[in-house]
Amino acid sequence: MRRARRRTAGTKPWLRWSAVLLCLLGWLLSVYLLQLTGGAQAQGRWLQALCGPAEGEERTFDCESVLHSRYAYLGGQAGAEGRRGLPWGAVGAAYFAFVGLWYLFVGPPTRSRAWWHLPIMLLVLVGAAGSVELVHVMAFELRRWCPACLIVHALNALLVVLTLAAFPWRRPRALQRPHPTTGLALATLLAGFLLAQVHFLFVHARTAIAGYRLLERNYLKIVEDPDFVRWDYERQPTVSLPLRDDDVILGPPTAAHTVVAFVDFQCPACRLVCERLAELRAAHPDRLRVVFRHFPLDAACNPTQQRSPHPEACAAARAVEAARLVGGPQAFEAMRQLLYERQDVLAGARYQQWAAELGLDPGAFAAALDAPEARQRIAADIALGEQLGLKAVPVLFLDGRRLDHWRNRAAWPALLGLEDEAATPKAGGP
Repeated sequence: MRRARRRTAGTKPWLRWSAVLLCLLGWLLSVYLLQLTGGAQAQGRWLQALCGPAEGEERTFDCESVLHSRYAYLGGQAGAEGRRGLPWGAVGAAYFAFVGLWYLFVGPPTRSRAWWHLPIMLLVLVGAAGSVELVHVMAFELRRWCPACLIVHALNALLVVLTLAAFPWRRPRALQRPHPTTGLALATLLAGFLLAQVHFLFVHARTAIAGYRLLERNYLKIVEDPDFVRWDYERQPTVSLPLRDDDVILGPPTAAHTVVAFVDFQCPACRLVCERLAELRAAHPDRLRVVFRHFPLDAACNPTQQRSPHPEACAAARAVEAARLVGGPQAFEAMRQLLYERQDVLAGARYQQWAAELGLDPGAFAAALDAPEARQRIAADIALGEQLGLKAVPVLFLDGRRLDHWRNRAAWPALLGLEDEAATPKAGGP
């Protein structure tokens, strides 16, 4: 007798590729619904028609209401403030990816290996139960319908039918090569599990990033509030910052407020704070005076620094002090401004040449660079900064209290007492 021809593996190819197509469509729609759950807007004409914004409270088909409800999350609890589980869109994407991978590499089994189809049948039946529950929620809890969600559930229903049809219920008429092999089945199950985990990790990472961005927005909203800046300033302890007789003080001695700024000439933020203080002095010349203190982030002269993020800062501080010793307060201020203007080239600074540009005697300036007076003054400022707990710069003290949020322009009128004066009626007024 002629031996029966063995059929090759991969029975019912039409069913296999139909299931792959259904899974692909289900995955794409699940990813789209996940994006809508995260706050994205509907894109595309037909997607906008399915899940566009609701037009009034009486609209029955309303994806936004469904996807922004607590039922859009696996494990979402009513009344649990801020606690939400995994979005169903992520669960659906992982589910369709897992099942689609199985059908892509394995497909329907032969009767002798039918047990390998049981895990996929169980998974698909569980997915069908989830679809039934979510449709029930839309019908009786939310009383709103998400058309795109319904399409996903319809695709899942078709996938259930194909999965049941893929099981070898009848004996084959011809001999079949056993399919799948144990190695192929286990490898596909493992790959599907890992692929699902990638989906969940991506969602967790995306959620964490969104949470950090929300936290950042809330933080900026707080610190940009002038009332918060004033509250934070007023709660700071008052420290003693005595002025020396030979300090260079920018502003009138009768000014109501004094800013002591610890700076470093290689620090971009220090340049910004100096510009901000110059603007304030120009706007309120009778209200503010400014004194600068050295705190170079350079281990060459600052024992509080274990490394030197600004390796030219000590030399720059000596140049400013040398200018003061040679030319007085005006030379100090001129050199300070010049160093900030040329901050990017301090590594190759030619301080004697720059001093000559400012009209200082180069020889006297060179001698002052290494003068004990210049080094001692810088060391005294660093010691004071160490007592105050400084670790970095710039640090501002307004009338003896530390001011951390000096960047907030809107807070300065209140800090300088201008708002209080405006609110106080003048003598003889109403």
